[in-house]
Amino acid sequence: MKRLFSVVFLGVLVATIGFGTVYDSSNLFAFDIYRTLSKQPGNIFLSPFSISTALAMAYIGAADNTAQQMKDVLHFNLDDETLHSGFSELISSLNQPNEKYQLSIANSMWAQEGYPFLKEFIDKVQKYYSSGLNYVDFAETTEEARQRINNWVEEKTNQRIKDIIKPGDIDSLTKLVLTNAIYFKGNWAKPFDPSLTKKETFYVSNKQEKQVEMMFESLTAAYTEDSLVQVLELPYAGDELSMIIVLPLKGKSLEDVEGKLSLVLFKEWVNNLRTEKVDVYLPKFKMECRLNLKKTLVAMGMIDAFTDEADFSKMDGTTMLKIKDVIHQSFVDVNEEGTEATASTAVIINIKMGPSIPVIFKADKPFLFFIYDKTHDLILFMGRLSNP
Repeated sequence: MKRLFSVVFLGVLVATIGFGTVYDSSNLFAFDIYRTLSKQPGNIFLSPFSISTALAMAYIGAADNTAQQMKDVLHFNLDDETLHSGFSELISSLNQPNEKYQLSIANSMWAQEGYPFLKEFIDKVQKYYSSGLNYVDFAETTEEARQRINNWVEEKTNQRIKDIIKPGDIDSLTKLVLTNAIYFKGNWAKPFDPSLTKKETFYVSNKQEKQVEMMFESLTAAYTEDSLVQVLELPYAGDELSMIIVLPLKGKSLEDVEGKLSLVLFKEWVNNLRTEKVDVYLPKFKMECRLNLKKTLVAMGMIDAFTDEADFSKMDGTTMLKIKDVIHQSFVDVNEEGTEATASTAVIINIKMGPSIPVIFKADKPFLFFIYDKTHDLILFMGRLSNP
């Protein structure tokens, strides 16, 4: 009788419209996964870079059809050496100290004592993802291992992501957990004046409205609009990162926008931004989101990895591993001073068995928002605010 084991990968985050680099791999995946998730109601917030990075570490161990399906879904349109080197260089660049904002990405491996993972697999994860290696005993001290991993994630996300690994997510059969975390905190280049924040109506839908704390500021900002949306860029201090808000025009719905959303359209909006006087109304909001992504990724075409057809033989030399689930947890807080955002991803694997008159930008109905690294042309976070 074959014994069943499990491997858990836990993550946080991580390139020209030729779509040939790591940046665009992550960005293309961002819009694909958002398109699938947007079919469900309510608020959404995620770090596509976190999910992409966690799955990239798992991809090191994939082979044959399993690897090809992951490559297609994740838009890994590069040879393996270029791909993983690209992630390595990007993570190193993002982790450079900056006096204007905080941005950090961290990775770590938690391996079962004595389990024979291939040295090449372990070495590659360490080399390309700067991952530390920690040995634990999932078999005898499962709860202690779970707490150690969760404590690590809490520390790396400034205590914002708690208990990403729930009781039962790992057990005595678990053999590996790969952790990856991303944390961002930045102040607006021009903060909102708290004295101007007041109660305003937010129109959740045609049938529902609520009172929210609406911030206000009159400023000069990058802005564009087309027949569907208004697009506003609010820079963070240092002007390297920004929040890009996409608000449907009057008479248009968020569903209209989501139906056309793509990386090409996003880049058009960014390229068309021009300096304008803008009166900005933006609700304060805080959001936490937990997503189980197995069904989403299967619907996107990553099928074999979750079935007995999975081939992760580059991890341990067998074809007995398959992904059990992918769990993503995130947090964002937007207020007068700026934004705090963080995320973590867990991939659980089991052995088989312009004008002088200001533009009015009033975000008083559902809208999309992106936290965008202009230096790297990289979408770090994206979300939908349906109900503040």
